[in-house]
Amino acid sequence: GMEGHGREPVHKRIDIDRTVGWFTSIYPVVVPCQEDIAESIITTKEMLRKIPNRGLGYGLLQEQLPVRPLEIMFNYMGQMDAEAKGRKLHFFSSGKGSADENTVFRKIIVNGGILDGTLQLVIGYNRSYLSSDRMQSFSERYMAALLAVKDHCIAIKESVRTPSDYRAAYLSRTDLTVIQQAVGGSSQVERIYGLTSLQKGMLYHSIAEPESTAYRNQNIFIGQGYADEHMVKQALKLLAIRHEVLRTAIIHKDLSMPKQVVIREREVEYERTDLTGVEATVQAEMVEAIAHDQIQRGFDLAQDPLLRVHHVVLSKDGYQLIWNFHHIIMDGWCLSTVYGEFNRLYKALQKGALTSDLKEQVIKDKQDQTSYEDYIEWLEKQDHEQGLSYWSDVLAGYEEVAEIKPVHTPQESEEQVQRLAITLTPEDRLRIKELTSAHQMTVSNVVETAWGVVLQAYSGQKDVVFGKVTSGRQSDVRGIEDIVGLFINTIPVRVTSKEGMSVMRLLKEMQQQASESEQYAYCSLAEIQAQTEQKQHLIQVLY
Repeated sequence: GMEGHGREPVHKRIDIDRTVGWFTSIYPVVVPCQEDIAESIITTKEMLRKIPNRGLGYGLLQEQLPVRPLEIMFNYMGQMDAEAKGRKLHFFSSGKGSADENTVFRKIIVNGGILDGTLQLVIGYNRSYLSSDRMQSFSERYMAALLAVKDHCIAIKESVRTPSDYRAAYLSRTDLTVIQQAVGGSSQVERIYGLTSLQKGMLYHSIAEPESTAYRNQNIFIGQGYADEHMVKQALKLLAIRHEVLRTAIIHKDLSMPKQVVIREREVEYERTDLTGVEATVQAEMVEAIAHDQIQRGFDLAQDPLLRVHHVVLSKDGYQLIWNFHHIIMDGWCLSTVYGEFNRLYKALQKGALTSDLKEQVIKDKQDQTSYEDYIEWLEKQDHEQGLSYWSDVLAGYEEVAEIKPVHTPQESEEQVQRLAITLTPEDRLRIKELTSAHQMTVSNVVETAWGVVLQAYSGQKDVVFGKVTSGRQSDVRGIEDIVGLFINTIPVRVTSKEGMSVMRLLKEMQQQASESEQYAYCSLAEIQAQTEQKQHLIQVLY
């Protein structure tokens, strides 16, 4: 049996660190016995870390479980003199803490901790079961085993990391070995965590259709003046230190579940092409060809840096930076943050800032910032059953598929996407603003409802469902608006027009639906569609 202090952080609103009382928890453990010391350390460590809340809930269940009485109790109290450090406290003898005549309810009780910088262990035993000679032999063997473990640990030159050192769910030792081999060793693994549902979809798409250019994003930054190659590379290197998703690999092969792995030392891929002196029209053609080649090249999600920058020098007065990244690591929300920080770092280097000073500041900023891993952990803790129940209610009774049916026979084309832009007149914008102000709603509510009405007209249905892309940043994760990563999600929007319904009533219903849906926007579209009759065909139109 293990004895703990029972002050586990089970709820963010319960803080009992300094509360006086008896919170002790007792729970059973099964210690795996191995011949090899290293294996024994690892298996024991993994076993202990898998116990939920350090056994806090066992006391509620013990009467219902077929467990034998605990005959051996172990209680390690850690740094017992930690509280006294730096304080003017005096320890004094208070005599015996309990009478010698007290009954020992366990056969063996081991209490230990660090006191005055020394590991101290006290072994108590029940003399009705065990003789003093036998316990003397036991304590000597225990000491020999402790010394053997100590010698083994001192002899190890590098730290050995195991699955419980990472916060990822469902990570086996085999998985960890595969990951370590894939990224160049244990020391290169900074973080390991799972994928969001949307990331899993993108991964599946990249495996099923490796030649597809979907999810390969490109932005071209046009700059004036001369961009120093060394400074651009240094700014990109600092940017990758600051944002872990820029050092992330998506690994799935030979794993029980796909994982994203933050690699400790991975730089943004950088290329440079000098077109100085090339005639302007030829320059434009060459830049277009470079940009096209970058898109066609694609990404190996497990091996390639998932952000690469191609620096094109046009003249001493102009340049272009062609940024290419896979959508699996970040969404459009992040671009202003990434480009803004790159620009700030580059300008600081231009003004003479030392790379070492900037690196120190970047690391500090990173430590103060909530990580993408924190968001993944938050996502995994949400009540998906409750969320899916909500979406089931929203879509109850919906049996159609809303799509825009072509008026004429579609013509074959190599173009996958065409865009049609509509700009509202100042008068229309003013009328919408007046409407939203008068009825306490947002422009988004109005435009969303209007799109639903248009879809009703083109589909010939009064009850339609379309998909709405959300930012995914509605959660209460601290600083989520500044985290670089993929947060967007698609959720269903249902627009139902009833006989005699006024426009205002429809707007109010849609406003209420939007407000309620936001609370459950963490549910993936795949999960939501899976519980409908239409399955993956539910959403044909995105907003």
